[in-house]
Amino acid sequence: MQCPRCWQDVPQHSAFCLHCGHEIASTLVAPRRVEPLSTTKEHHQGWTPTMIVLIIVAIVAGLVGCVAIIVSSFSQSAPAQHTQNNTTTNTPSSKVVNSVSPTPIDRNSNSDPSLMPSPTPRQNAPALSSEPATTSPSERRDANANYYPPNSSPQPEPQNQIPVLAQTFEVSPQQYHTTEFNVPHSGAHIVGRFQAISGDNIKAHILDTDGLVNFQHHNAFRSYYSSDKTAVGRIDIRLSPGVYYLVFENSYSIFSHKVVSANVMMEY
Repeated sequence: MQCPRCWQDVPQHSAFCLHCGHEIASTLVAPRRVEPLSTTKEHHQGWTPTMIVLIIVAIVAGLVGCVAIIVSSFSQSAPAQHTQNNTTTNTPSSKVVNSVSPTPIDRNSNSDPSLMPSPTPRQNAPALSSEPATTSPSERRDANANYYPPNSSPQPEPQNQIPVLAQTFEVSPQQYHTTEFNVPHSGAHIVGRFQAISGDNIKAHILDTDGLVNFQHHNAFRSYYSSDKTAVGRIDIRLSPGVYYLVFENSYSIFSHKVVSANVMMEY
């Protein structure tokens, strides 16, 4: 060790120089410890409660938006999407049967029976009672072909019977099933039964061409036959010559599929 003043050698750890008397301890500077540079990266702080709440709110809002888009797409595609059964009956040229053309009415299956078309009588129906006043319209309606309405004569037995629709089919949500049929120049009697096998209920209509167009565009329409939502329904109506459409409607349902069994005939 050397004295910083006279540069003479002095013993190690000496406080004063033995040659010049200079205080050596005051000139010594204690070495400073140099920290090595850290090569490790700082760890990220954990998720805060505010960040977690914001993420949950964003996820819920995204799910609600997706559901709204799906429901909107179903409702907008209803007029363009439908199942159509192209069952068209040929118009035969057979003997003419006198008939009365009905006036299109708006009604459902729960309306007054006296407003519904009279059933077509059969030749083998029994004679009327001697006291017709005791037979109410509803009793005649329930008996169907067993009684004739008052002041009416029996109609001839139909010579031809053609199926309008005799099958089981599915009607998807927001859609409808359409069957086109032609009534011959002599007119025809449309009779049959339909049932919603699954899906609880279905609506049925018989429309002409104008009524079908208004129905497809969700406007008010005239129908020759209409039922409310029902599990089982019957059709019994006379139609004048022309083109008609038997429509089974499920446009009021968003998610429910309907399986329908129908057996509808045209007699003339």
